[in-house]
Amino acid sequence: MALLPQAGDVSRLMRTCRALYTCHGVRILLSHGAKLHSPRQLKSFHDFSSKTNGYDHLRALEIGIEALNNEKMKLMLVDVLRHARRLEKLKIHDPFLLASDSRVSDAIARLRNLKAFSSCSYSFEGADFNPSKMLTSMKSKLVKASIDFGNGEDPIDVLENFASSLEELEVIGVVFKRKNIQYPKMKTLSVESWRVSEIGPLIHAYPNLRTLDIQGYLRAEHHHNHAAACREMNKTFQLIENSWKTLSYVHTTAIELYALAINCKIHCLHVENICDHKDIVMLAAVLPDCRPSVLRIRSKDKRSFGKIAKIIPAADLIHLNLWIDLSGFSTSRRTDRNFELVSLIFVLQQ
Repeated sequence: MALLPQAGDVSRLMRTCRALYTCHGVRILLSHGAKLHSPRQLKSFHDFSSKTNGYDHLRALEIGIEALNNEKMKLMLVDVLRHARRLEKLKIHDPFLLASDSRVSDAIARLRNLKAFSSCSYSFEGADFNPSKMLTSMKSKLVKASIDFGNGEDPIDVLENFASSLEELEVIGVVFKRKNIQYPKMKTLSVESWRVSEIGPLIHAYPNLRTLDIQGYLRAEHHHNHAAACREMNKTFQLIENSWKTLSYVHTTAIELYALAINCKIHCLHVENICDHKDIVMLAAVLPDCRPSVLRIRSKDKRSFGKIAKIIPAADLIHLNLWIDLSGFSTSRRTDRNFELVSLIFVLQQ
């Protein structure tokens, strides 16, 4: 269905290709789902699905339409969502669509077979929409969710409706506070725009987590001070209580890793944006606690070869991937850095 705009819309194809009316034709046409990015595509898809009962074969739907001002178009969209009873994947690009008409969010909440739901930010000027009501009233049990809250919501609280089913979660603009709700099936957590604070709510809510990806800190002096305070708090928590037992992969920056103070064996640790001596000091502080077998480091500090070599925990490490940006150097200076790299390899072999 995503290819149809290149070959003409559905209504035109239906006038020339009668095979689209057959059950087999509809199934093939919708095998990769449908993408609706304009009112014209919405009308075309609505007409096609109504005439062919295409809704029975629709499993994935992506909606990129902005807020609809035309009542007829709104009714068409609501009709599509109400009839897509077997829909398993839904992606909403524009939050104005949900904010402009409560019938749209109500129709989404009534879907019973959704496994994956994705939506962008709701924190925009002039819109009065809070996704919490829709998420808490959903009939489906989501397995995967990707939501840009943008307003400091607590996903542990807001997504409680899916506590028994959720396995993968991507969130932006959140806080983590609740400590009395568990998501036992959660395996993958990806977070952006989160100022790292307490690790306790994460460990309590997602005890069986395997993959953790956090990108949120801005580089500023007061963030370094905040990270130091968080580190002490999180170290104390894990000494008194526990850390993760199944965490296998962590992708983050040195300052966030330092603040979290993760105290458990991690198979693969991927650290981004090593920029200066402070980052290397923070990385040196955390490596003995998480004892990675595989260590991947991306550094922007062109003088970091020797410093990084001195902090590598050789006892546990079986694989090192070190990426350093040399793009700012002339050819002769790159040659000098290559000699340093050879020295680094020699040091690691000792």
